[in-house]
Amino acid sequence: MTLTDRDYRILRYHLRYFYLRASHLRTLVAPHDNDGSIVRARLRKMLTAGYVRRYEPKLADPNHGLAPIYAATVKGANALLAKTGDPSVALSVEPTFADWMSMNHYCTLSSLHIHLDALFAAQEVVTQHALYFEHEVVRAQATNPSERYRLHSTISVEPRVLCCPDSAFETELAGYRRAWYVEYETGSDNPARAAAKKFKGYAGLQRTEQYRRHFPAARDFRVLAVCPNAGWRDSMRKEVGTKDGRELWLFVALDDLLRMTSLHDPVWHTVDRGPLPLVPPPRPLPSPPAETRADGVAEGVTA
Repeated sequence: MTLTDRDYRILRYHLRYFYLRASHLRTLVAPHDNDGSIVRARLRKMLTAGYVRRYEPKLADPNHGLAPIYAATVKGANALLAKTGDPSVALSVEPTFADWMSMNHYCTLSSLHIHLDALFAAQEVVTQHALYFEHEVVRAQATNPSERYRLHSTISVEPRVLCCPDSAFETELAGYRRAWYVEYETGSDNPARAAAKKFKGYAGLQRTEQYRRHFPAARDFRVLAVCPNAGWRDSMRKEVGTKDGRELWLFVALDDLLRMTSLHDPVWHTVDRGPLPLVPPPRPLPSPPAETRADGVAEGVTA
């Protein structure tokens, strides 16, 4: 099989997001492919040639049913490496489908970061750097096992406190680098229990500065809690507002996040303020206005 430019783009996206459905790839590489037939045809050829693997979900996704999930193979990564010369695309371990109960969750995280990536790409104020997922082995190519790790962090053994983000990325604004840890809340638990299970981990991550292991250049970090709806968001804000590390948390309702067309859209909330934009707008927003500091400068989460 001779790989086309579109095939290389498919591999490139797989190596950024790991787990993707054909619907993801249609949006990314062939938005004109109304019925998805072009992308599915390429995936069939790539599957036969061993550049990607396919998983048939055992659990139906509310929005996608039992649509197959694809991941790149080492062979696919090596083909992209040969094409681009970019060592960051190399795979030492293929993504696995062993955690089958989490496959739909992983695809949901892919959807979230595809949307965020598009918003970052549409502006020039903030630069987005590394992106990691909970299932990913960071620095997998390192020869020293101690230099390979996941996002999950052990804050203390006794009492046992863990910090287990869903994903994480890093931004830079005017030379200031910040890490962002994502907690994607599905609503399967209530806000009080979700807050109780997670606040100690992030407070400990700040206290021990273990976030610098993931992002050595970051000067601090924030937690982005993506909530299933506005009511759930506000309940979790109230719960986290009584906990240690409350200043680290930001909250957004999923519908508001997916409606964002710019990082300047004011949809984010702290425990006691909001809505705020993730990035300060270049000029005041018409309505609702961004909160302002005493000097009259528009305030955003990254400011």
